[in-house]
Order: sequence, then C-alpha cells, then structure tokens
Amino acid sequence: MEFALLTPMILLFIAAIVVFGLALNTRASLQQAVREGARQAAVGKSDTEVRNLAAGNAPDVIGASNIKVCHPTGGGIPGDPGSPVEVSIVQGGTPGYKYKLSESSGILGGLWGLGDITITMDPKATARLEKGAVPVLPC
Repeated sequence: MEFALLTPMILLFIAAIVVFGLALNTRASLQQAVREGARQAAVGKSDTEVRNLAAGNAPDVIGASNIKVCHPTGGGIPGDPGSPVEVSIVQGGTPGYKYKLSESSGILGGLWGLGDITITMDPKATARLEKGAVPVLPC
C-alpha cells in the first residue's frame, strides 16, 4: 500500500531531476558558446566568424542569427584595444533563450492543467579586445 502511494511522488521527483539536468546542460552549452564567441571577438575575428563559431558550440540549440556581438560603452573607446566586446544570445529579437521545462501537452499540462513552463536563460560573455576592431553595435 505504501509503495502504491509513494511511487508517483518518487517518479515525479526523478522526472524533475532529469528535466532540470537537461536545462542545466543547455545553459552550460549556451554559456560555452558565448564564451568562445567573446574569446574569438577579442582576437579580432570578424562578426560573421564569431557568430558562426559561437553557434557551432551549441548547434542543436541556436544558430548564428541568435548571437549578438556588441561593444559596451564605459570601458574605453569602442573598438580600441582594451575596450570590451560582449557576446550574448538573442531569440526572436529579445535577449535570452527561452527554454521549455514542460509543455502544456505533457504530463503536467494534461493532469494538472498547467500551461507551458519556460525559463529564460541569458548567458553573456565579455572580453577585452586585443586588437582594434570596428565597433559593430553599442550594447
């Protein structure tokens, strides 16, 4: 009797661990992608190369169009050596990547009437330019 009562809760707990593990894996992939993009931008690669390289580090999640390269103000003259360059993720024109933890057609939506459960991941990486570059976009 106890087993029959506890099994659904244990299975739900295990499923939650798996879902959050997959979300953390996606977040780590996105962070690695922007970190590599910032590293390449710092050594003078073109924006197209930076976007393609960053997207190549998380090809199952993002494309080159989801990478934003910009030069923040406040760290020197944008584009001069030593000034910062920032690489981040954009999706649909808004900052961040929307990750679905659960869909409305899944178990949570079907059993308890919950809608889509999404979280926004907003990985960014900043590096200092080693060579001068033409500023792309101010942040």
